[in-house]
Amino acid sequence: MIYVTSFISIILILCCFIRKNSKTLFYITFFWMWILFTFSYDKADDLMYQNLYAGNLVNKVEIGFTFLCDFFYSKLNIPFRFFLGIYGALGLTLVGSTIYKYSNNKSFATACYFIFPFIFDAIQIRNFMAMSILIFALRFLIRNNRFDWLKYLMLNVIAISIHSFSIIGLFFLTFNWISKKKLFIITIIATIIEYIALKNRTIFINLLSVVITKQKLEAYFTSNAYAPGMSSIIKSIMIIIIMLISIKIIYDFVRKQNKINEEEKFVDITFKMYIIFILFIPLLFYTNIVMRLPRSMLVLLYILISNVINNKIMSSGKIKKVDCALIISLIMLGFIWIQGFIISINNFGITYKPLLENNYFLELFIFK
Repeated sequence: MIYVTSFISIILILCCFIRKNSKTLFYITFFWMWILFTFSYDKADDLMYQNLYAGNLVNKVEIGFTFLCDFFYSKLNIPFRFFLGIYGALGLTLVGSTIYKYSNNKSFATACYFIFPFIFDAIQIRNFMAMSILIFALRFLIRNNRFDWLKYLMLNVIAISIHSFSIIGLFFLTFNWISKKKLFIITIIATIIEYIALKNRTIFINLLSVVITKQKLEAYFTSNAYAPGMSSIIKSIMIIIIMLISIKIIYDFVRKQNKINEEEKFVDITFKMYIIFILFIPLLFYTNIVMRLPRSMLVLLYILISNVINNKIMSSGKIKKVDCALIISLIMLGFIWIQGFIISINNFGITYKPLLENNYFLELFIFK
């Protein structure tokens, strides 16, 4: 079955790249991802989430995810697989609706998401839902009407209740109240202070334990369980810096093209988000867990790149700054995809193999 599902996935991705703005391919691809998300089994973390759902684990997770499990399992008596179907449909709808709203090449951006980081979203389902909510919530910062900041805050709190790492999203509330220049200066100063604070990790852990459990923080910062190698650290720093430069060039291009305010705001929010990601650089020397947020927010970059491609900026035959930004972004994304693929291949038995081979739905209706 793995060869057939791989073939279907590759054909869908190629068709999405060729027919970049096909609504039909957009819906078909998301439906295919939902089938893989919902019905695949024996993935990494699968057994843990089944035990969490049934309340068999002593160590509880964030209150929001615990509530969902208790509601669907204890109150509605719904099997885990049905719960996962509802859960996956909601998360993928939040991501898909953002692509549909802001991308001029919907199927192109969808294919990029399918390549990466969908496979990790299908495994780390708490992070997936929290990040999906954050991605959806950004529309309120972009629109920025009277009470939109409050709507964003409420959704951010819900995301935090599912995965505490979403606390970083609270910084995004400042995006409509502070300029990029000031945000950059504040972020650099905060990064220096953070670097100094990390020299005494006990104090750092005690401060963060207000929002993240001390057990998790000690695993991240005092053990080597999540410690990346130097090549991984350099790669992550390069991704943050080069993407920041690329987004800045794309932002300048969008402003010169006299685009509608919403598109300019979308680029502005994404640009400021990557400025915030500079804060992660000192943390990378202790844990690579912080790269989950830049990884999830690649969806925003996919939308930006799909819109720049739509403008056919290279038709003049002259290489412009934005052309270079686009080329660099595509090269970096290719690098990220290859790295993600290598990581998954190294853990083939708990990533690609179960996602593409072990599937209740396909086994029941197709591969009998």
